[in-house]
Amino acid sequence: MKTNSFKIVSSFLAISIFILLASAYEYTQRTEYLGNGVYKQTSHEILDKFNIIKTGTRDGNGNWHGVITIKSERSVQGEVPDPPYIETVNYVHGSKHGKSVFITPTETKNYCYNMGKIVPCDGQNLKEESGSRSNPSSFKILEEKYPWYVLSYLSFSTTYKDSFERWMIAIENKLNTYPLNDQNFQQYFDEVWTSEEITNGFENINNDYQILRFFSQLDLLKENEFRRALVERYTQTKMPTIDILNDRYRYYLDRIELFCTALNVPVTEVKVFFEDFDKMMDKKIILPVSDPMFLDSLDRSLYQVFNEIAEENLRSDDWEDLLIRSIKSNYQNYDLFKTTQSEILTNNNISYFLESNLSDSVRVPEIIQTLILLQLFEADVVKLAIKEACLTEQKVPLPPEIVTNILGQNTEGIRVRGLITFDGNDAITKSGIVWDTVYNPVLTPNNYINPDNKHDFNVFIDGLIPGKRYFVRSYAVNKAGISYGNTMEFIAGEVSSNKDIQYQSVGWKVYPNPADDQINITFEESLSSFEVFIYSLSGYQVFHNRYNNQP
Repeated sequence: MKTNSFKIVSSFLAISIFILLASAYEYTQRTEYLGNGVYKQTSHEILDKFNIIKTGTRDGNGNWHGVITIKSERSVQGEVPDPPYIETVNYVHGSKHGKSVFITPTETKNYCYNMGKIVPCDGQNLKEESGSRSNPSSFKILEEKYPWYVLSYLSFSTTYKDSFERWMIAIENKLNTYPLNDQNFQQYFDEVWTSEEITNGFENINNDYQILRFFSQLDLLKENEFRRALVERYTQTKMPTIDILNDRYRYYLDRIELFCTALNVPVTEVKVFFEDFDKMMDKKIILPVSDPMFLDSLDRSLYQVFNEIAEENLRSDDWEDLLIRSIKSNYQNYDLFKTTQSEILTNNNISYFLESNLSDSVRVPEIIQTLILLQLFEADVVKLAIKEACLTEQKVPLPPEIVTNILGQNTEGIRVRGLITFDGNDAITKSGIVWDTVYNPVLTPNNYINPDNKHDFNVFIDGLIPGKRYFVRSYAVNKAGISYGNTMEFIAGEVSSNKDIQYQSVGWKVYPNPADDQINITFEESLSSFEVFIYSLSGYQVFHNRYNNQP
């Protein structure tokens, strides 16, 4: 099925993903720095109806981190009540973690998250028994497990919400006419939701889904390995991107090389591409690393570079047609922007823009955009809800769901928690914690097994090399296969990470380390002003203050 998935995704215009991402940063998604570490991100004209505004602090990788306020407002051409909702929720490195208060014009709803997964708010343990889940509809699962999606994108109109529910159930019913399992679901799902039967009956919903499956997950791209390596290149190591990937993101580089082999592309082209890419990026970077908008500028430059790569390899007449509606025109005409967006997101039209005989040098960025699309589509919560409903109905096990938490750290080691939030309607046969110096670690000798397969477990990892960066995540196995939780990183021997990677050029020390209730911070150079943010090991902001040196 990996080959089939690759063929499905590759039907998209190679490099078009970056044209779409660049347009998102320039037109549909604007970020402003408000001062005091606070950012404001506005996603404009969602479904031509409303805007969504996020305000709060971010981590050194540009992820939301701390208490974030999310609200929606009527767009210029929308018909949504103003404001439909306001949500206040804690984020940890881009994932909702903690209590969420969702206020609508008619009610207030409370939810609790653990690294993006819904968990009980009453402190009760998740069920230990397996296979006892009822058979709710796909829309009911969407409401229960991904309430943010329903409340954010579907609740502006009761009529629209009802139509979206009927659309999901129509797809669910059609899929249940096929013998499904975890391996073949993606192929059947793509065939059904794009079928004439569904398209004719729910054309508007189908079009909206195409847009939402992309834009609702944009923040995930900040944790893409390629993007992480690029951030590290400019904020930390100054090493070539290919060397960073080879050192810390080896598994990602392995996937690129695997696709190269499948497409008969020489693996040597990977290094050539990244060397050329670094040179192009260096010419784009203008802002200093210390600028609060540096990461946003970096993202914009990243997608512009890929656009230029596309420009060099598309037929001139096709590129001219695409350029008219590209990021370089700033999409001043919104209708024109929507037309281009639709063409890029629709499988059947985009092949027009590409030569069928791509050169090897173009195949590498094509593979990278394919991996990005896979990351986005694998996180598509609408598809996941339909999949869970169908496989539950057919009594077929689903992959388990699990999250990773760091509970505490000292100079001897670190305590890590694994929490299985869903067993996949099947018994968990193996679970535990893995760690490595490579991002997204897999089962290796560095593996602590959870002997009783309890749904909530923790282990203490010691014997680590002080000062070295490690990555850790939990895993769980059932008949459907293995699932990994979110990846956390830490520096061995530290009580907590006390370095903001965005400002590592500034020398500073924290002591005593470890500390209980009082710490001292000293700088090795004079600063006119600085801000201090202190987060608990759970990711909650517990202190923030700005200091100005007096003359």
